[in-house]
Amino acid sequence: MPTIRVDVEVYKWLECRVRGFDDTPNKILRRIAKLDAKEGEHAKLAEAIRPRGEKTPRQEFRKPLLQVLLRLGGAASRNNVLTELEKVMSDRLTLSDREDIASGDCPSWQKSAEWMVHSLRTAKLLKPVSEGPYGYWILTDQGKAAAKE
Repeated sequence: MPTIRVDVEVYKWLECRVRGFDDTPNKILRRIAKLDAKEGEHAKLAEAIRPRGEKTPRQEFRKPLLQVLLRLGGAASRNNVLTELEKVMSDRLTLSDREDIASGDCPSWQKSAEWMVHSLRTAKLLKPVSEGPYGYWILTDQGKAAAKE
């Protein structure tokens, strides 16, 4: 198999897209390039719901985020939650959602999800950052009740 070298900035970009322990740079690039998906499969689903250039409103991440966290036992790492959230919301995410943000750090939909996490913390549905392990999102009792609604 050929070997390629990437600079630190590209490596960090790849790291942002890791979904699990078995994710390799090759798997990440194949996923982003949609080499394993049927051609246009994701885009057709999203376009049926929302016009091409329009992003999914942040509020639409609220319920799926709460439900994913509940299904994962009420607490999970950011990466695990985002992996599951992408599966749950795949039919709602548009091409704009899947495009990287201006800094190139991650897809737009992930930033929308993270903003919703901030809102959920403000609403006391998620525990503050200081009350859990680094990189974990944890439901409060109030958050668990909201997820079950």
